[in-house]
Amino acid sequence: MEKIIKNNWWNRIFHKGTVKAQTDKYIKCKAMLAVASEIIQDINSCKTLNSLLEIHKFAWKWGFRNENIGPCPYGMFRTKDILNMTIDEVYLGNIYGLNTMSIRFWNEMSYEDMGGNGFGIPEDTKCYDLVLDQYKGILRSNIYSLKRQANEFVMDYIKVNKPKDPFKLE
Repeated sequence: MEKIIKNNWWNRIFHKGTVKAQTDKYIKCKAMLAVASEIIQDINSCKTLNSLLEIHKFAWKWGFRNENIGPCPYGMFRTKDILNMTIDEVYLGNIYGLNTMSIRFWNEMSYEDMGGNGFGIPEDTKCYDLVLDQYKGILRSNIYSLKRQANEFVMDYIKVNKPKDPFKLE
């Protein structure tokens, strides 16, 4: 955890870059916290992979970024830029014996049942639902983690830079 310095006149003169960077991060974290619950609610109520992709892009745009939900040439999100990611660049699967395929593939195979699988999953469970839950779980857990980190930074920043009580005698 980075050490937060007090935003006072001394530090604004001699540590101008640090004060500005921390103030900018505070503003960014406050904005992230304002939309985090909405994003998590949208993830939980999402019914399609295409909609979940749009939620992923929205969260990325708001600053919910880490390597787990970021671009990777060999990972799940095989793109150079999350904001321009398409259904052909998101690869889901590799769970319960399912192959790793793109969202386009899973959309085309949305009617496929899991069938006899040996994993204890009912045979009439749709493969699409399994990969949808996989994508939801990945996004949800990372948004929760980033939300917690943003909240910790905001609380630490407020603790260091708390406003003076006008009624307190010093």
